[in-house]
Amino acid sequence: MKSNILDGIKKSEITQIAEQYGFRHPHVIEQLLVDFAAYERVSKRLPCIIFGGMCMHLHSEGIVQRLSHDVDIMTTAAVDDVDKAMRDEFDPMQDCRASLASPRQPHPIKNLRTYHIHYESRLGGEGDVKMDFLCEFRCGLPTEVVHVPQVLGTKRPFKARVLTKEALLADKMTTLALGGIGLPERRLREVPKQVYDIATLIRMAGENEIGTALGMLDEAISSRINLHEDVKNITVTGTIASIQRSVESFLNFKSAAVMSRQYKQHLENFRSRYLQNGGEQYQKYERIDDLFTVMLFGANAGNVVSGAMSASEAASRVRKDMARSLAAPKEGDVEASNTRRRNLRNILSDKGVTKDFLFSLSKGQLTLLEAAHRDKSHQSM
Repeated sequence: MKSNILDGIKKSEITQIAEQYGFRHPHVIEQLLVDFAAYERVSKRLPCIIFGGMCMHLHSEGIVQRLSHDVDIMTTAAVDDVDKAMRDEFDPMQDCRASLASPRQPHPIKNLRTYHIHYESRLGGEGDVKMDFLCEFRCGLPTEVVHVPQVLGTKRPFKARVLTKEALLADKMTTLALGGIGLPERRLREVPKQVYDIATLIRMAGENEIGTALGMLDEAISSRINLHEDVKNITVTGTIASIQRSVESFLNFKSAAVMSRQYKQHLENFRSRYLQNGGEQYQKYERIDDLFTVMLFGANAGNVVSGAMSASEAASRVRKDMARSLAAPKEGDVEASNTRRRNLRNILSDKGVTKDFLFSLSKGQLTLLEAAHRDKSHQSM
């Protein structure tokens, strides 16, 4: 009897999960379940380390953070071995087919192998998930094994090797080095996912974990640089600066809308499709906090890489500033808040920041923005 990729996945299970957890698009539920089914099969044939959004879901310890429709895998296996494993595993299946992607534009990453798995959706029509393999890649970041992963409230009977939380945080920061080792321009729609994941990992982490992640960032960036075909003029310090510029580019310093129009469009798509209950709370309160939290982490990462402070010192600053931002709404001194806004307007004058922008921020957001630019200034000292 031939096996199928959707063996054990029922339409009733998909719709029940979507209703139970409050996701608007059950197709994405199905995609995540197929992600894990595909990984389970491939991992029996190849050494595999999960990273990316699927890894994020595993680190939530069964609590749904967000959905994903891609499988990102690091493997020491050669390209030919990956191709053989995909053929051997998926060709015999009746309800799906695996096809090697032919990118319209050459991808700058060495030994990247991308497959699409097209399957007969339980919800009707055809579904699709993407598997990206970083082949012949020896990860210098630490990993761990998750036993019997929790996926949307259900246990999956296999083990998954993943980047640790700290390593995942460091690795995800590299995706924001746009125009360098990060996401290419054609994939800017994925930026809100990365910002959300990075900020969530920072909030989940204790001070020691943040310090560990800051200390790993050099290795994470170096690994990504080595993956690229064209590494001319790409450095660790330059990449940190690129991350900082990229995050700032998502803000509209001249408007009370705060976010750039393009970023907001991509965010709304991510929020409505991949976050629980459509991410209503995230839409109202947390999306600006996430950008500022990433800015704060990036500024302190720059301090660590430049030698301005140790990873533990920088981690202590991050945790204290985040705690201050949570306590800030309790402050009631209007004049003090206005003074802080005036000071920030001077600091951000080269970005054309306006009163509308600053007065649209909460006191907690002001705290994060102040801290990020205070810590960024250390890098030039």
